[in-house]
Amino acid sequence: MSHYQELVESLHQAQSELKEYEQECRQFARALVDGYKKFLECPEDSITCHPTSLSYMSTPHKPEEALELESDTFWHFIVAVHLENNGDPLSPVLVQNFMIKKEDDYFLAKLKEYDELFRFESIEVNFGDFYQTIFTKKKNEIRKSFQDFLSGKYDELPDYLAEYDVY
Repeated sequence: MSHYQELVESLHQAQSELKEYEQECRQFARALVDGYKKFLECPEDSITCHPTSLSYMSTPHKPEEALELESDTFWHFIVAVHLENNGDPLSPVLVQNFMIKKEDDYFLAKLKEYDELFRFESIEVNFGDFYQTIFTKKKNEIRKSFQDFLSGKYDELPDYLAEYDVY
């Protein structure tokens, strides 16, 4: 086998490994979002997924189609929880940047805005601790976001509270 052929073979092997890795992460993203919907006990259309390069107002994607690999080696995607949906496209939305990856024989998941990293042995385990942590932190953020705005912590109201323009 020539050196050139060895290079081509190495390329094909690396491409195959990347496709397998990507497929495993896509399955993990699907399982994570499906479980999140069950955890929240929300209407099916209340959670949408989007690539991070697009707005959460864009056409929804399946979780496995929203993944974007970034330089931090995590797959990123937006999980938008449409609060008080009622078919209103301008309903309040809680935007969350999910980050996932596979290392060795386990999966990692986190939200971009938090340091806490969760480790899972497979896509068939209970993600309850991950969901409970997200839920608790987001619920507390929502409750105190208006007070944070009034105290000057934010220059503007979070999107989910921004019923009024602030100048």
